[in-house]
Amino acid sequence: MFGFDKSDGAPGSSGLLDRGKAILSILLQMGRNRLELAANEIQEEYERFWPLLIKTLVSLVLLAFGAFFASVFIIVLFWDTHRLLALGGVAGLYLIMGTLFARHVICIWTKRRRLFSSTIEELEKDIRSLNGDGVG
Repeated sequence: MFGFDKSDGAPGSSGLLDRGKAILSILLQMGRNRLELAANEIQEEYERFWPLLIKTLVSLVLLAFGAFFASVFIIVLFWDTHRLLALGGVAGLYLIMGTLFARHVICIWTKRRRLFSSTIEELEKDIRSLNGDGVG
C-alpha cells in the first residue's frame, strides 16, 4: 500500500525503477520499429528511382535523335520553297512541346508522395497515443 516495497523499506523505489525500465524499453522498441519502417521506405524509393531514371534518360536520348532527324527531314524537304517557314515551324513545335512537357513534370513533382510519409504518420500516431489523445 502507498507504493512501499517490502524488500528494502524505501517507498516505491524498485517499483518505480521497474516501471521506468519498462517505459524505456517500450520507447526503444517503438523507435526501432520506426527506424526499420524508414529504412524500408528508403529502400523502396531507391529501387523505384534508379530504374525510372535510367529509362527516362534512354527515352530522352532516343526522342532527341528522332526529333533531330525529323527536323532535318522537314527542313530539307522545304528548303527550296519555304525554308524560313520550315525552320520557324520546327522551332515553334519544339517550344510548344518543351513547355507542355515541363508543365507535366512540374505536375508530377507536386503530386508525388512525401518521403517518409508512412514513418511520419506512425510517429504522429505514437505521439497522440503517448499524449493520451487516443489509441490508433
